[in-house]
Formats: sequence, C-alpha cells, structure tokens
Amino acid sequence: GRTISIPLDTLYYSYQAVPSADKGRTFFLAAYPRKVTDALMSLLRRAGIEVGTMDICPLAVCRNSNEPKAIIVSARPASCDIVIMVNKVPQVIRNLPRHRETESLSETVAATAEEIKRTITFYNSSHIAEPLDSWTPVFVSGDLVEKPELWPALLGTLNYPISALPSPMADRAGFPVNEFIVNIGLAL
Repeated sequence: GRTISIPLDTLYYSYQAVPSADKGRTFFLAAYPRKVTDALMSLLRRAGIEVGTMDICPLAVCRNSNEPKAIIVSARPASCDIVIMVNKVPQVIRNLPRHRETESLSETVAATAEEIKRTITFYNSSHIAEPLDSWTPVFVSGDLVEKPELWPALLGTLNYPISALPSPMADRAGFPVNEFIVNIGLAL
C-alpha cells in the first residue's frame, strides 16, 4: 500500500518470489487495474477464448533488453510506460495514460520527462547504496522510436545515454522490430 499510490481494492495483483543475494525474501509484485482486466476477461469469455495466463505489456517489452541495468520508456497510443530494470528484473514500473484524440506524443513528452525524473528519484531514494548511475542506458520503444528528435526532451537535464530498444530480432533485414516489440517480448 505504501509503494502503490492507487487504492489496492481497485487492483488485481500477482507476485512471485525471486532469488535474493541477502538472507531476506524478495518478491516481484505486478498490479493491474481491476476494471480493465474484468472488461477484457468478459470480452474473451464471450468470444469463447479461454485464458491460461496473462502478461502485462511493460514486462513483455522489458524482455527485449539484454542490459543488466536500464531505463525503458515505451510509448503506445493509449499509454506510456517507464521501467527501471536492475539485474534484468523490473524494479519500478510507472504507467502514464495518453489520450490519443487530444494529445500528440510531443505534447506528452514534458509530462513523461517529469515522470522519468520522479521514477528515478523514487528508485534512487530507496536504493541509496546502489542508485542509478549516469551511464545507465535509456531505451525507447513504440511511438518514440519514430521521433528521435523528442529524445533529448525526454531526458531534460539528465545525462543518460538514450537509444532505441534493441531486440534479438533486430538483425532481420527489413523486419519492423519496433512494431512487434511487445510480441517479441511475449515470445521471449
């Protein structure tokens, strides 16, 4: 409840124990909105589709990164996700809704840049011994890949290196990796 700023009764959540270097127990927690999940499940049931497992988009996108530590910013028509990965495990995921009809990507960059700063500050304040350093790569995916002129505005005064999110499929000539980055992550 202290970490997630949204009322817990509006969320579903799932967790899994992950290996920990110290003697304590560490868990990975994923929370997702009840209303959206219930609507999706209702639609799938009406279509006669049985669901065995579900995944969330930011986790799928993160699987494309082979870096042990990274910041991933993924912009899609409905939302923008910011993920901090350490030891190849997502540590913090922030989701910013976008209103495609009223907001262009360039109009949401300032808000996204502020949220990136807040997310890094949040992570660093709870990991004082090992904060993100200035050479932590920032990877962009989704709509942002097509707009490299917006990348500097995403970082503002932050001095992290920024590039498109690499993928194991990147060496396939002519294959539009960015269009399928979520699907590739699901397959991974």
